[in-house]
Amino acid sequence: MKGRDYDVIVVGGGPAGAAAAKAAVEGGLRVLLLERKRMPRLKPCAGYLFKEARESLDAHYPPIPGEVRCRPYEVRKIRLYLDRDFFLEVEEDGLSVWRDRFDRWLCEVSGAEVWDGARLVDFCEWGDRVEVACARDGKEARLSADALIAADGGLSMVAGRIDPGFVAGAPYICVRHEYHRCESDLEPGIFHVFMDATYGVYPACYFKDDLMVVDTSVRRGDKIAPAREAFLAMLRRDFGFRSREEVMALGCRAVFTAAVNRFCLGTERVLVAGEAAGFMNSLGEGISSALSTGRLAGLAAAEAGRSAPGALYRASTAAERDRTAREWSLLTLMRGGARPELKRALARLSLAEKARFLKGVLAWQRGGGVAPGLNKGALEIALRRLLRGSYDFRA
Repeated sequence: MKGRDYDVIVVGGGPAGAAAAKAAVEGGLRVLLLERKRMPRLKPCAGYLFKEARESLDAHYPPIPGEVRCRPYEVRKIRLYLDRDFFLEVEEDGLSVWRDRFDRWLCEVSGAEVWDGARLVDFCEWGDRVEVACARDGKEARLSADALIAADGGLSMVAGRIDPGFVAGAPYICVRHEYHRCESDLEPGIFHVFMDATYGVYPACYFKDDLMVVDTSVRRGDKIAPAREAFLAMLRRDFGFRSREEVMALGCRAVFTAAVNRFCLGTERVLVAGEAAGFMNSLGEGISSALSTGRLAGLAAAEAGRSAPGALYRASTAAERDRTAREWSLLTLMRGGARPELKRALARLSLAEKARFLKGVLAWQRGGGVAPGLNKGALEIALRRLLRGSYDFRA
C-alpha cells in the first residue's frame, strides 16, 4: 500500500479549517492545513462571536489574545430597525474580534503544519485515500492522505465538485464592507441591522476600534451602488453619519443554501465543513457553526483512523443541521425555538408592535432581503419537521 504524506489534509484557514485541524491533531493525526492566501489575510466579516461560538472557544481554546480583540470587545445587543424610531432590541452576550488576526491565531494554536499561500488545484478520492494537488510559491505539490477536510468557505470549490448544483436556487448575495473614520449617533457595542430592502438585502453597521463599518449587499446581478447610496443617505439623515475618511473597502460573496434546507457534507473520505457545507445562520453568523462542524470533521477523521470517516461525520452533524434549519424558520424563531433571546425581545412588544414587526420582516424579504420568512423553502422545512419528526436535510 502506498504511504501517506499526511493522515488528514485540511483546505481553508478559517474557523472551520482550524478547528478541524486542531481536533485531528489532538486525536494523534498528522495534519497539513492549506490556506490560499498569506496569513494574516483581510477577511470581510463582522467578526462577532455569539453564545455558541464563545462556548466552543471556552471549551477547546486558550483565552483570546488581546491583539485579536476589537474595541469595544463586548457586543451587548442586536438592534433590528424597521425605521429610525421603531426597532427590536435583542439582548446579546457576544465578543468582537478582527477576523484576520483571529483566524491566524486559530491556525497557530491548531498544532497542524500550515502552508499559507497554498491553493488547492485538484483532488481525487480513491477507495483507501485522497490525492491532492496544490500550488505554492509557483510550484505544484502532489500529496496523499487518508481524508480531506474542505473548509474553503462559501462557493467552495470542493463542494461544487461533489455537488455541481449545490448553490442553484439559493439566495446569492454580493457584499461591500466599508470602514470609515466618522461621526455617528449610532451606539458602539451594538450590531445595527436595517430591515429595509431599499438599502439592500442585509444592510448593517457596527464598530471596530475607531472605525464604523457599513455593510451593503445586493442579490447577485443587481447593482450595489443605488442601495449603497440610499443607505448612506439614510445614515446621514437619521443617524448623523459624517465620514471623515473611508479607510478601506472589502467585498465578498455569500450563498445561503441553509435557507433552502440544503447542505453538502462531502463523501466517504472528503468531508465538507463550515460555510462550505452550507452552515450559515439567519443573521449571517457562521463562526459558531464553523467551529462546531470543523471540530466534528476532525474528530470523525481521528476516530476513523485509516477507515473512511464520512458516515461518522454525517451522523455527528445532525444536531448542528437541526439548529441551522431552525434559524431559518420564522415561526420557530418567533416562538423562541431557535433563539430564546429573540423571544424575550418580542415579549416586550405589544400585540400591535409584534404585528408591525412581522409585517416589516416579510416586506423586507419580499423586497429581496435575506431573512427567515414564509416562502416555499420555509414551508418545505416546516412540513418535513411535521411529517417526519425531523428536518430531513437534503445533504
